[in-house]
Amino acid sequence: PWPARRPGQAARHDDGQDQPVHPPHLVARMGYVRASIGRMVCTAPGSKPERVRVTKLLLRRAARRMFTSSKSDLCSPYRTKSGATWKLELKVIDNPLTLWYFMNADSTLGCSTRISLRNDWCKVEKGKYMTVLKSFLSQSKLARREALTFYAFISPWVFGFIAFTLYPILASFYYSLTQYDIVNPAKWVGAGNYQELLSDRLFWQSIKVTVYFTALSVPLGIAASLGLAMLLNQKVPGLSVFRTVYYLPSVITGVAVALLFQWILNPDFGLVNYLLFKLFHLKGPGWFYDRYWAIPAFVVMGLWGLGGPMVIYLAALQNVPTELYEAAELDGANAVHRFRNVTLPMISPVILFTFITGIIGSFQAFTQIYVVTTGRGGPNYATLVYVLYLYQQAFRNFRMGFASAQAWILFLIIFGLTLLALRASRSRVYYEAPTEAL
Repeated sequence: PWPARRPGQAARHDDGQDQPVHPPHLVARMGYVRASIGRMVCTAPGSKPERVRVTKLLLRRAARRMFTSSKSDLCSPYRTKSGATWKLELKVIDNPLTLWYFMNADSTLGCSTRISLRNDWCKVEKGKYMTVLKSFLSQSKLARREALTFYAFISPWVFGFIAFTLYPILASFYYSLTQYDIVNPAKWVGAGNYQELLSDRLFWQSIKVTVYFTALSVPLGIAASLGLAMLLNQKVPGLSVFRTVYYLPSVITGVAVALLFQWILNPDFGLVNYLLFKLFHLKGPGWFYDRYWAIPAFVVMGLWGLGGPMVIYLAALQNVPTELYEAAELDGANAVHRFRNVTLPMISPVILFTFITGIIGSFQAFTQIYVVTTGRGGPNYATLVYVLYLYQQAFRNFRMGFASAQAWILFLIIFGLTLLALRASRSRVYYEAPTEAL
């Protein structure tokens, strides 16, 4: 029998898994081969050492039987010259592209080597990985059929990603370094578009307006949606009806919402100004027609779509363990203390998620502002957000190269703000450690 394993003798590979230790009298010869997988010197109990040649054909047959019989492991017998019967055993462990083979004699573990199907050559070495040809399983009809089916199903997404995502990204970067107006061929200008942007007054005005809009809309949207979610998390009669009513407005977005609020916030006959005058005898502001009230009016319009973030916060609130609230109550914590010390830390990852997505969405605000201001960004450029100015340069002035440079600067701004938010939240966001399976 093999020598007993001492404590701490288990070998650990790169994946952190404990693997069987090779007996000292079982040696795997080093070699790089294509026709054969390798040779092993194996010793059965009570017999002399014998060389066992593990061929690619032997492995292929065992693997084909395993994958066609839907079993996790199969054995292929191998009889040596002395008459001892060895078995080549294949097992799938954790990764479908990784196999282990074991040489067994009389149900006693002999030698084990890992097989990875990722490389084009094969390497045999004691205690380390062994890779085989990629054609190891590709010669199986079932494997070929599964591969063809996989590529057939994934091909629409691959084509769409290349045609509508990857190519536009690469093309926009190229056009950002050229002077291009769609009609004439692109003319290389290098960093000229970026230098012109830095000296453009409207470019800085669009950044200023966008930052102002983001600073108002993101915190207000988080606070309003979280407060609404807490109200809808109470146990009251007809709760499902209230949740549906508050979520329904988020289904209607875009142009319809812009036209609706264009009437509600009209300074002459709008509903809001009418109620202000009737109830409080106050003259309402000009809203979209006042340079100081235009951006706040669009922020109020954005609160129409609180249903989406509200559902996310509602799911996060319902995921907070009730025993934490009970323990806080036993310690004498009131509602404010429970919200500050229990609720906020437990839902902090969701707050971070909505904060980042809110920043991304506010920097890309376009539709409602375009509809209300008819694409001009008025009054007096008070609503000229970044994407609206990009649209004007691309589809009104036909300066595609200049607009592409704007798009890449917008990407860098959003990317930088996202990294900054993630880095700043490291000590402020609580992540519950996953429970290890027993």
